[in-house]
Amino acid sequence: KVADGAGASGGAGGSGQAQLQVDKAQVGTIRWHNQAEQNNTLDTSFFASKKPYHRQEFGFSAHSGQCTAFIGFRSNIGVSTMPTTENHAGIQWTGTAWQLTRADGTTQGTVALVTVPTAASRNVVEVYINAATDLEIWISGVREAVITTNLPTGALEWEILFRSSGGGAGNDYATLGEVLVQELLA
Repeated sequence: KVADGAGASGGAGGSGQAQLQVDKAQVGTIRWHNQAEQNNTLDTSFFASKKPYHRQEFGFSAHSGQCTAFIGFRSNIGVSTMPTTENHAGIQWTGTAWQLTRADGTTQGTVALVTVPTAASRNVVEVYINAATDLEIWISGVREAVITTNLPTGALEWEILFRSSGGGAGNDYATLGEVLVQELLA
């Protein structure tokens, strides 16, 4: 996990869980993502051509207007901004709504989630990129959509990004449970 800005922090959130926190009165970002390559010899990327799958258990204390969040795959980890046109696939909280989001390196597409993650509850998101064919998003066991346009390509990393834009009061929390990420071997 990496925190940027005032009021962003992370730590243990209970048995086998992590907790990310942002202070809504301050501008801050906390990210949780896979480790970078070590000694440039092991590539920890997940490749869109190898049908990557990301399952994440999560819960947000509230759906605040001062906060945004992203859960899924993206090509540009380590930044404090939400993905837009970079290669990515996942879900996002925009500060007003939950959406499915994806982009092919040029064009972003978003779709409102029908099954909205519930605040202060355990939710599960599953992101499956079926190579160049389609993208599936599942929320708590319900398939949200099968998308066939603006699909990501290339090397991707998994990331959970939680941001505060400031101007609010109090703290918001994201509790993260089990993460499962895999792809085809060949």
